[in-house]
Amino acid sequence: MLQSVIISVMPERIEGFGSALFKLLGKLSKEHCSATPPLSASFEQSVKLLISALDICLVGAIHLPPDNRRFLTSALTMLVEKSQSPTMCKYLLALGRTWAFQKNEPYPPTKDKATFLQRMATLETRGEMFFNSYLELIYDIYIEPSLRRSDLTVKLEQSFLLGCRARDIVLREKFVDLLDASVPRTLASRLVYIIGMQSWEPLADHYWIPAALHLLLGAVDLDADQLASRKPSSSMPAGAVLPARRVGDIVLPLKHMLIIDPNVVHDVWMSAFPAAWKSLSRRDQVDVTHHLISVLSREYHARQAEKRPNVIQTLLTSINLCIPALVLPPHVIKFLAKTFGAWHAGMELLQTMDLVLEEDPSIRDTIPDSLAELYAELAEEDQFYGLWRRCSLHNDTNIAVSFEQNGMWTQVAAMYEAAQQKTRSGTLPYAESEYIFWEDHWILAQEKLQQWVILHDYAHNDNNPELLLESAWRTKNWSQDWETIQEQVETLPSYGTLCRRVFESFLALIRPTPLQEKNIEFMRVLEDGMQLALRKWVALPSHMSSAHIPLHHHFQQFVELQEAVQIFGSLASTNETNLEKKSSELKLVLQAWRE
Repeated sequence: MLQSVIISVMPERIEGFGSALFKLLGKLSKEHCSATPPLSASFEQSVKLLISALDICLVGAIHLPPDNRRFLTSALTMLVEKSQSPTMCKYLLALGRTWAFQKNEPYPPTKDKATFLQRMATLETRGEMFFNSYLELIYDIYIEPSLRRSDLTVKLEQSFLLGCRARDIVLREKFVDLLDASVPRTLASRLVYIIGMQSWEPLADHYWIPAALHLLLGAVDLDADQLASRKPSSSMPAGAVLPARRVGDIVLPLKHMLIIDPNVVHDVWMSAFPAAWKSLSRRDQVDVTHHLISVLSREYHARQAEKRPNVIQTLLTSINLCIPALVLPPHVIKFLAKTFGAWHAGMELLQTMDLVLEEDPSIRDTIPDSLAELYAELAEEDQFYGLWRRCSLHNDTNIAVSFEQNGMWTQVAAMYEAAQQKTRSGTLPYAESEYIFWEDHWILAQEKLQQWVILHDYAHNDNNPELLLESAWRTKNWSQDWETIQEQVETLPSYGTLCRRVFESFLALIRPTPLQEKNIEFMRVLEDGMQLALRKWVALPSHMSSAHIPLHHHFQQFVELQEAVQIFGSLASTNETNLEKKSSELKLVLQAWRE
């Protein structure tokens, strides 16, 4: 009765008891959002009560102080993000539709409408039915003539892009077709829009190349004769007439099939983008190149680094097929190739750039370093050594590389050490990248020669904590020096490395702490290390190669550490009564180690 009086007759009377009403609304909203399934009948009654309170507040909102209106907006946002009630979700969808299409209403302002509608994207976690209803609402907003180019549609652009990845094929095609109709038909305009103007961040978790390819194919002349340049085959009967086929007969069905398989989309983009690039004018190619550098450098791509294929893989591979070749910053290519698993595309691109940039030394001089790092990461030793033999400035490097290729590590160490001494004395001119190469491969030679004491002293003097710990792993008693080693581990880079995880796991095992606490910490660090190793494995090419061998070593270390914690636990619980039983358990582990 109260609701009907206030809503229908005098909404301004809400101001008198607004404070108490909003306390009730806050209490009901928090209780509603904290409820967990299964939802009971009493819960549905509370939902109806909450909806009634919302109706009262919404009708009288214009008569409330600004603070209360903000409280109402916050309550609605919390409900749309956390509510698990189908009834409430339907109510919020209906409210969003009402707000979107109401005109000349002082409340809510456009900013609050847009925020509320954007938050409704979280309905995706509540089921496909609600999410599709939300996307249909967004689509209706964009086709409403009175809202075209309004502030609301501008603010809802991210929500619109979500429709371009909808699982419902019909709904998805409606969004993509609407996006396609809004972009000019010329090829240059479409490429600039795809690469430069459109922000794909709302789709950063998804492979958005299908939507981009749909737009790119929209520049095709669908009425062109597909077979205009073809001649009848000699095997065809005399007088046979080839049926006239339009390009649209191929392109239109292809557009509808793009969402089926990402690998097919990848392959089609491999053909479409180089062809489009070749058709551009030189000026347009320069513009697209600048936009490509910008989009490739976007941080949001990291969200799909482990997907196969991912956007960066597709873009780099297609760029590598373009004629004339695109010129991108070598350090960007190196980073993308390593991070997104585009190893071979990155290497091919750098090799191509190395050939076409002979007249531009400012970029060309940075290519070998990036290329050498990729070769080293993939353990492509012959390519790596060949690159250094071609690009080295000093004959000493050539000689040392020859020794290294033949496994003559004593001579390798001597040559690199002599080269460094010559540079320090001024006999050889200093070249930074080559000097770093000498240092790194002198360390490699000493590791091959098992000179860990020398390396420990060198790492201590050079302030190299990773090499210091690697040497201490083989030369020091960690049980006695664990406190000092712990301090050294903490000086390693904050981002996780596999070596750090191995060291932290072993320290957790030998640190004098209670057994239960020790096991919890050990398993946490070990699990982090295993996950990191798996991510590195996924980042490498799918076929097995020498690059996988170091990861095999780390996996073996993790296995041995797991067995070590079993041994520690068994020894801690061994006494006179269970000595034989515990001994037999240990024999199984030790037998596996001996094998």
